[in-house]
Amino acid sequence: MKVNERYDAFQRDAVNNILADFGRDAKGRFLLVIPTGGGKTTTAVKAVSGMFDANLLGPNDRVMWVVHRDELRNQARDAFAQFAESTKKPELPGRIDILMLSEVEQYLLNNPGARFAVIDEAHHVAAKSYQPLFVRTGLGILGLTATPSRHDKQPLQFTRESYSIGFPDLVSIGVLLRPNVIQVEGGKYDISDISDDSDALEILNNDQRNDRIVKALIEHSAKIHKALIYVGTRKHAQDLYQLLKSSEKLASKYESIGLILGNERRRYVSATKREIEGELRKDFMAAQKASSRSMLVNVDVLTEGYDDPTVNAIVMARPTSSKLVYIQAIGRAVRIDPQNEAKETYVIEVTDDLPNIKYRIDNRWLYSDISDQLEPNVIDVFYPSYNELHSQIEEIFERFHVKPEYRIIPEYSPRDRVTMLLFKVYAGSNAYENVPIVITNETRQAAAGFFNLLAARMKQLHGLDIEQIFRPVIALATRFKVLEAASVRKNVFNAMENAWDLLAGVTGGVSPQIEAGRPWITFVCLRLQMSEEALGADLLQFTEDMLNRELVREALRTGSIAGDFMLVKFPLPLRGTWGEFMPPAEFAMLKETVEKLGTYVSEPDGTHQWQAAVSVIGTATVTIEQRHMQSLTTIVRERIDYFRPIDRQSLRRAN
Repeated sequence: MKVNERYDAFQRDAVNNILADFGRDAKGRFLLVIPTGGGKTTTAVKAVSGMFDANLLGPNDRVMWVVHRDELRNQARDAFAQFAESTKKPELPGRIDILMLSEVEQYLLNNPGARFAVIDEAHHVAAKSYQPLFVRTGLGILGLTATPSRHDKQPLQFTRESYSIGFPDLVSIGVLLRPNVIQVEGGKYDISDISDDSDALEILNNDQRNDRIVKALIEHSAKIHKALIYVGTRKHAQDLYQLLKSSEKLASKYESIGLILGNERRRYVSATKREIEGELRKDFMAAQKASSRSMLVNVDVLTEGYDDPTVNAIVMARPTSSKLVYIQAIGRAVRIDPQNEAKETYVIEVTDDLPNIKYRIDNRWLYSDISDQLEPNVIDVFYPSYNELHSQIEEIFERFHVKPEYRIIPEYSPRDRVTMLLFKVYAGSNAYENVPIVITNETRQAAAGFFNLLAARMKQLHGLDIEQIFRPVIALATRFKVLEAASVRKNVFNAMENAWDLLAGVTGGVSPQIEAGRPWITFVCLRLQMSEEALGADLLQFTEDMLNRELVREALRTGSIAGDFMLVKFPLPLRGTWGEFMPPAEFAMLKETVEKLGTYVSEPDGTHQWQAAVSVIGTATVTIEQRHMQSLTTIVRERIDYFRPIDRQSLRRAN
């Protein structure tokens, strides 16, 4: 199975969700949430193309694509160019205006009729420079992000998530790699300010700590081919770069050892034993990507818009309180490399007395829906079909001893990703109950908004009245009916407080009751995973001759394909068929082409029949691979049963 086909397994679903949301509300503000390395840009490009195809955007409409870095602008241009070439839509890039954030306000003044915008790295929208987009009432906005959370812990300015997918799902379908963690002893530091280039971070720039980093890189050099090294200050980056390039053991194993700090760019080339300075940024980046074995030190340059699938190691030699920093940094290494199916990826964790990186990797912190500053327990619960999701939620309620009056299940649809937060409550006599918050696409922003803000302020909130504590987030919290009562909110906060006490090492130690109750917070990911038998005899038989049937059936079993898609099979030249999932609009064009070909089946003149078929296929606008276009005549000639609707609600668990 090709890597691009793995991406298609979920990107079609994402595009379909986006089209459905903007079809209902052309002026809506929706989010696309995909972990770094999961193809946010490509998915959004497909969605924009789909909006033109579905007439949600007219032929004269233009799309604003807003970025804040040159790398993101170049990435978007390349993505549109590649998509246009592969789908034979040369007109598409000409309909897109890729704008730097500084250009947005003037663009809106010059284009009062602008109807649609895409914001890349949408977790930055708290900045005032984005507000001209959000105050334009007639503008539909699609935000792209790896995590739906702002740096200040407030929710983003979007109505809902059109689509989101988690890290374990992308690992399971072979799009991302789970990193191996290598621990390097750091130290204990009292750092009050851990923001980028803070003077306080310079304490980490010491000989002992740097030597340990270098030794770890030497020790694991056989496994680490290309590494990106993140530190906290410019001086630390410069000093560590000098240390790396002066190491004969590293210089003999790596083609290039580099440093990038905004306008400062240097790289030591081992083959010539010389240092190159002052290269243009694009040339420096191109040389880095072309190298098969290299190291590159930076502070906060290579966190967004840097895509190189051959990078297989990240060294986190700096602390941060921002989940976004870790997401963006470690995301550089977890991509699948199409040229290296055996790729393994590594994170070298410098184990200072700082945030627990290993916990966060093991528990999906990199791509979670909520802050895990309080280190909740993260579990997966699988359900066999959409129809049985409700009963699976009820089973969780039973398992976690949820009171009947708290068992509130909101409305959800097959397009929703359902998760749950559980807060433990001591019920006396060594017994515990839980307060559940069931989260859907509609409420994920609200859940992250109130939980993340409280989690970030636990130290300041000790001893306050519960109404004071929830006052800044009450509108978000009470979107969950279970939290309308102050007494329940108090139970929720008590669970968070107990979790914080366990992590903070409160003076005098925590009580035995608090210790015995861990974990006080549990995050549940509900994931669809049907058995093959649940697909039904008809679908199993329909897919039996597909050479990619395992992929197709896996997509059906895990629900990564939207419920209104069509499963189409195309006959191959020598034997068997190939399965493809198609959204409604694309399938309608395909069916129209097949039916048009069918009108010439009885044509007695073979030459005329051939010419007609060539004309139909040559003028068809259906977006399928060229190799499948050639099989359409076989479908017509042999009267092949070539499609099935994907009715997710009809799938049942086999008895």
